[in-house]
Amino acid sequence: MILLLGGTQEAGVLAGRLKAAGKPFITTVTSDYGMQLAREQSAQVVRKCLDRQSLVQLIRDKGINIIIDITHPYAEEISKLASAVAEEMGIEYYRYERPAVVGGHPLVEKADSYEEAAAKAVQLAFKNKGSIFLTIGSKRLVPFVAEAQKLGVRVVARVLPDADVLRQVFALGLTPKDVIAVLGPFSHSLNKAMFEDYGAGVVVTKDAGSVGGADTKISAALELGIPVLVIKRPETLGKNVFTVIDEILRRVI
Repeated sequence: MILLLGGTQEAGVLAGRLKAAGKPFITTVTSDYGMQLAREQSAQVVRKCLDRQSLVQLIRDKGINIIIDITHPYAEEISKLASAVAEEMGIEYYRYERPAVVGGHPLVEKADSYEEAAAKAVQLAFKNKGSIFLTIGSKRLVPFVAEAQKLGVRVVARVLPDADVLRQVFALGLTPKDVIAVLGPFSHSLNKAMFEDYGAGVVVTKDAGSVGGADTKISAALELGIPVLVIKRPETLGKNVFTVIDEILRRVI
């Protein structure tokens, strides 16, 4: 039995290929959106934030002998956990790593942490007399809001249109005029329009690859002359890491 750690568009593609090949598998996700994606191809879907105990129990209960990790490039905790547990339990572990798209450009700068990015973003937004336009999801907004308050800089957060996410964002003090609740990814032209409409002085993003829309965010910002801060990806762990889904399928089918 294969355990597919999913929640991404690529996980749906891989699940469809496993299903077509008649390979039994279970998909795990952590959100309602991930559940919607997974149910399109997976007969067995578990929505749960796995810790060590629950992951080990799931492996034992379902007779898992292969883990395929196709989670988001920044889902660092579950990837580390799955890799370690697989090694301890003597089962196969494969990681799909979405290809990066961020290249070199004078207006593109990388940050090692969210805290570093927040400090730099506030200075850039203040200098450019614009807002901090965040496209990093909803879980790591706190340092940006805290830093922005020091200089009175506006924070604009683009997040998923999910009730729990919006409650979390509004609890930080952001108002509806500072929140864009919409499901991406977005085209170059739509990103450009949003950056202009919300007066972006800096755009903060992750290198989530073209599937995550990082390429069109960056190209739109650069066309407008807006600096971009990119949160560096976590270090990839394990030896069985691939950037092509077919390479994993050849090893498990």
